[in-house]
This record gives sequence, structure tokens and C-alpha cells, in this order.
Amino acid sequence: MKKIELSADEIQVIHEQLNGEFGAFTATPRQQQLIMGVTDKAVALADELNAFDDVGEDLIAWYYNKYQEQEKENAQNAQ
Repeated sequence: MKKIELSADEIQVIHEQLNGEFGAFTATPRQQQLIMGVTDKAVALADELNAFDDVGEDLIAWYYNKYQEQEKENAQNAQ
């Protein structure tokens, strides 16, 4: 699996989306741009892993969980 890379802005917009702070019709243009970029990355990863059955109802949450797992593993390997 390729390394998942997220900018600070992407992480912030993921948190906002997961917390219900904006929706498809209430997002600012910047939020829309960021979340679409994250969505594209998530679809590419799900395709690479052939994991669409594992994604469930929320592609962004699935992708962010994969990112957090990666970061946790990287932190453990750094010790």
C-alpha cells in the first residue's frame, strides 16, 4: 500500500466533515476542493486494495482510519 499523505488542511476538512460541520450544499469552495481531493485519494486507495466492500457507508471515515493506522504504525516503528 502506498503511503497515505494528508496535509494539515486536508486533516482539518476531514475532521469538519466527520463532525458534520458542513455538507454538500453548505461547504465553502475551499472545503469542497479539499474534500474532493481527499475523496479522489480514498477512491484510488480503495481501488488499489480492492477494498470497496470494506469501505462501508463512509469512504472518508474509512480513508482517515487507514491514515491513522499508518501513523500509529510509523510511531511504533520509530521507537
